[in-house]
This record gives sequence, structure tokens and C-alpha cells, in this order.
Amino acid sequence: MIVHPTVYKKYYFNIAEIGDKIIKLLNEKDGLTAKEIIKKVRGNKSIIHQLLDMYVERGLLIEKLEANEKIYLLNDKHYHYIRCVKCHKKEIIEDDIFDHIYNDYKVLNYTLIIDGICSECQKYEK
Repeated sequence: MIVHPTVYKKYYFNIAEIGDKIIKLLNEKDGLTAKEIIKKVRGNKSIIHQLLDMYVERGLLIEKLEANEKIYLLNDKHYHYIRCVKCHKKEIIEDDIFDHIYNDYKVLNYTLIIDGICSECQKYEK
């Protein structure tokens, strides 16, 4: 099968555009699942999964397992965040509270996760 160059270019640019959207999205809000990324990027599910796998393989993203679901993080920061155990809302904690502790080490990566119940879910507790 011969693919016309304009079809190939359109397909290639579509993949590049989806990849750009994924990176921009993770720059804005880190720690997303593939489902969340697919919903926000609005591209072909298969292509998005392939791009996520490739980015993890090449070290651009970190893949972590949380609550039996993979989340994707950019591989350029340390992560601290708090998550609600009821609605699973996550909020990044901006303060690097551990960075000063390990002065003699070059810390490559770490994640701090604090589980709690957000104020919205607390309203529905008895």
C-alpha cells in the first residue's frame, strides 16, 4: 500500500500535535491518569497510549502506580501532593520541604503523597 505524502504529513503532524498537548497539559497539571489525559487532549486513544509509553521509555515522563491506576508525571521535578481518599482530587504542594535535608546527595527523584479528605468531602461525613 502506498500512502500519499499529504496523508502521511497530516498523520505525522497530528501525532506531534497530540504529543505537544500531552506535555503542555502535564506542565499545567501534573499527576494525571491516561483517562484524564485522553479526556483533556481529545485525540486518538491508541496514539495517546503509545506516546505515553514512548515518553516513559525515553525518560520524559515518570509512570507511577496509585490506587491500581498509572499516573504520569513530568520527569523534571520532585513531587509533593495531597489527595482526597474519597473523591481522588489531587493538589500539588509547591513547597520543597525535603530539598534542604539531603545536602550531601544529588536527589534524582522522589514523591511525597499525603492522603486525606478534602473540605468538599468532609461536608458529607457524619
